[in-house]
Amino acid sequence: MEAPLLFPLPEIEPRIQQLLERTLAMNGLLVVTEARYGVSVESGAPPPNEPDPVESIRFVPFAKIEAFNSVLRRRPDGGDLAEQICSLLLDHYGSSAKPVLLLRRNGNHWLGMLDYCPESRERSHRITHLHRCLAAS
Repeated sequence: MEAPLLFPLPEIEPRIQQLLERTLAMNGLLVVTEARYGVSVESGAPPPNEPDPVESIRFVPFAKIEAFNSVLRRRPDGGDLAEQICSLLLDHYGSSAKPVLLLRRNGNHWLGMLDYCPESRERSHRITHLHRCLAAS
């Protein structure tokens, strides 16, 4: 099955951009684990409006990729996925773009590349401002 080009959880992209900013000078993989129960990891309680769609977002440095891939290879599709991760890491070594692996709660996954884009944070602020303006009118 071909993975979609766009990240499937756009509502958490600002959080991913923050992690990309903190790990800009490092090589590695971002791993996003989709939440099973919609509970926020930070607070341990469901947020007031909507449940947090992710259980965790973490950075796996290049030096620990082999250990991560050895665990990943235990999954039914893990061998191919580990090879794809290694290929993406090598193709983009030293780049600001990083591979992102989304582990879905249904057992599926999404693997793609995301690049650090400071404009997305500004765009997000502008969109939030427009939503507030529309709500006030």
